[in-house]
Amino acid sequence: MLTKMNRKDNNNVTVTARYLAGKGYTLTRAALNVGVSPSHLTLVLRGERKPSDALLERLRALPRLKPVCCRVEY
Repeated sequence: MLTKMNRKDNNNVTVTARYLAGKGYTLTRAALNVGVSPSHLTLVLRGERKPSDALLERLRALPRLKPVCCRVEY
């Protein structure tokens, strides 16, 4: 399912729960690393809240960790 969080960066990457899992982050770990609550990040990924440009940049700038299994789809 597509989310409303589909602003693209120079690498043409959309930030989704699957994208974060591929970088090695659970939603909770990603939220804490970028300075937002897990519930806020969940609402953003579901398309119920509009993400700020700063939040998108912080999510894309997360360093790669060991990949985790993505257990959610929005």
